[in-house]
Amino acid sequence: MSASERILIVDDDERAAGMLAEILTREGYEVQCEDNGESALAALDARRFDAVILDWSMPGMDGREVCRRIRARADERAHIGILMFTGQRTEDMDEVDILGLGADDYLRNGRMNRDVFLMRLRAVIQRRAAMAGAMATVRGALMSESSLPEMLFYGPLELNLDTRMARQAGRALELTPRQFNLLALLVKNAGQVVPHDRLIDELGDIAPNVPEDSREMLEWKVGSIRTVDSEMGFIREALGDVEKKRIVAVRGMGYFLARSKND
Repeated sequence: MSASERILIVDDDERAAGMLAEILTREGYEVQCEDNGESALAALDARRFDAVILDWSMPGMDGREVCRRIRARADERAHIGILMFTGQRTEDMDEVDILGLGADDYLRNGRMNRDVFLMRLRAVIQRRAAMAGAMATVRGALMSESSLPEMLFYGPLELNLDTRMARQAGRALELTPRQFNLLALLVKNAGQVVPHDRLIDELGDIAPNVPEDSREMLEWKVGSIRTVDSEMGFIREALGDVEKKRIVAVRGMGYFLARSKND
């Protein structure tokens, strides 16, 4: 096992999560626990994890929805293994649903054998790592047809769209996947206001299946705009005191990347 392997446990049952965390920590894994789906997705945006252990029936955003959202962003999260913990009386159809949503394996609560749990988690991590490696090989073969990576340049900024790495005057910027997406969108539209709707699309979150003019949809959009604002704050900090001033918020509209005479 690699010392850098990191596991995210998502369970609203603090006792159960603590028990799993203790087992995994003793095995040498790095463990982080979250008690709800929203904070779990935020953690996945902030750090790289090798596997997620999900409780099937959490209140609010349950394990099924978290699993669906992880797999909806396959390019960025193909390497993440998902092990689902279900209720003790899960029916066959539920089990089909679990695997159909993109979970790699599942275990029933109340019937967990420590050694079986560790063995199946290890298998999930290895299988996903092999799949991600195969995908990287395929992408590498396709990229070999053209030796030049797809790049964006803007002043001192360099964005490599193939490796998804950003540099400023040669200095690597530490950005999460969706922070990179937001910055790339601003660079592509430098000098123009990018509306909130397009910025929200880059977050990768899935809108609720409700009418466009419903209260729930309005609350989701307001929350998403706040998330955009928060991510823009992190991007500004990464750019530093001088360049961060170029990212300008336009109240009620969106953001734009201001041009300078030298661009």
